[in-house]
Amino acid sequence: MIPQGNQETDLDALPFPRRDLTAHYRNSYFSEWMRPLASVRTSKGCLFRCKFCALWKLTKGRYLPRRPECIVEELGTIEEKCVFFADDESLLDTKRMGVLADLIQKAGIKKRYFLYGRSDTVAKHPSLIEQWKKVGLERVFVGLEFMRDADLKLLRKGSTAENNKTAVKVLKSLGIDIYPTFIVRPEFDRSDFADLRRYCLDLDLNFIGFPVLTPLPGTDLFNEVKDKPVTSNYDYFDFFHTLLPTTLPMKDFYKELTTLYRRSRSLKNRINLMCRYPIRELPSLFRSYGDFLKRLDTLEQDYVANGKG
Repeated sequence: MIPQGNQETDLDALPFPRRDLTAHYRNSYFSEWMRPLASVRTSKGCLFRCKFCALWKLTKGRYLPRRPECIVEELGTIEEKCVFFADDESLLDTKRMGVLADLIQKAGIKKRYFLYGRSDTVAKHPSLIEQWKKVGLERVFVGLEFMRDADLKLLRKGSTAENNKTAVKVLKSLGIDIYPTFIVRPEFDRSDFADLRRYCLDLDLNFIGFPVLTPLPGTDLFNEVKDKPVTSNYDYFDFFHTLLPTTLPMKDFYKELTTLYRRSRSLKNRINLMCRYPIRELPSLFRSYGDFLKRLDTLEQDYVANGKG
């Protein structure tokens, strides 16, 4: 049984968003190659207790779902072909998500979906993912977070490295795009970075993000390390600037992080990703990515400029 909220937090009691008010701009809403894109919230809250996340605290640990029938009614009002489920954790209640997929199919709604899903849920419920593939699931954002169980346990992720590998296999077997992230801990040394590069290459991923572990205010992690930050500048709470001391000299830390982005995917994977985009967009994408890598490689200079280097 999934614990749920009370009537005071009934998401079904809220009116549908007035998308007509933004009709002039809606063709500009997108996520990478999925455009135009509409966002739909099917739930709020999460039952897991990751140290680095504050979302579960915003609902006081409760999970607040919408009824599948209400979600289908809203989907029927959306003109966009692409839909992002902007939930804290879309697949948390697998039974409910199965009912939702069934209702979408019966209603004849044809959309392309992008959602958040935990690796353990994907690994343990491949039939649910297959069911969603049939109704239009195209991409899954999954926080793999770490390649080692010790790191996953340290931050109370609640999943395992084996779950991560299985989830990748399930999604690949169904032809669903994987949008994964691995957290880079400030404690990483050169061998940790090298191990993570090899691990990612073995997973054969088209896209990977490497956010730096960030103790966001309100999280249990923030409370644990509140006396350790190297800066309290809120401009640096961007998942790229480190807020905590690094084991490597900071300049070397950022060179290793830049190398992660440069060398954690094969040429084949890079080409596969580029093929998702319209050809006319590729020149600007190459420029943007090149600018991103140059900026990342010199982030340590920000700390020197602010007297923290």
